[in-house]
Amino acid sequence: MSPRTVELQVDRKGHRRLPVAARVEGVPAGGVVWAGNLLVEPTTVEVTGPQQALATLDSVRLDAVRINGKRDTVSAAVEADALPDWCTMDPEKVTVTVPLEPEASRRVTVRVESPRGAEAYTVTPERVTVTVSARRSLLPAGALAEIRVHWLAPAAPELLVGHRVGLRVGHLPDEARVRMDPESVTVRPAQP
Repeated sequence: MSPRTVELQVDRKGHRRLPVAARVEGVPAGGVVWAGNLLVEPTTVEVTGPQQALATLDSVRLDAVRINGKRDTVSAAVEADALPDWCTMDPEKVTVTVPLEPEASRRVTVRVESPRGAEAYTVTPERVTVTVSARRSLLPAGALAEIRVHWLAPAAPELLVGHRVGLRVGHLPDEARVRMDPESVTVRPAQP
């Protein structure tokens, strides 16, 4: 009879509560944005298996939730991507919710302000149109009321007269995308 010998590895069965690591793949449909946050329920699972295998785990990586082309929040029950041999997870599935939101754009015309120490200079044109795009929840009506645009002075202002300089926008959410028209202005002495 074959084989003549059989090698067995024996290990104690153990249990370990571990956090889950959710993953998201893809890009939502045009005009829809994902801010990078997600909801996971439950946030931890109980893994059962050989104690040596459990000791190597610091979390349970989940199958990816795919949001390619999606226009609305995606919720999926996902399993572990991979667990060591002889290990199981309880519960077997975790619900991952990826909130997607419509994107909004707001446009406002703003006077270009001088940077600190350059008040004796102004720019042409004096106003620029700022278009801000972000999740709709970040851009309610009136959200751009406090927006300010300054021209940049990479050198002494008197050296910049007649030259084009860039612009900087302040008071916006971090994830907002900004476009200005025009993107630069020409420095000139202020009229008394």
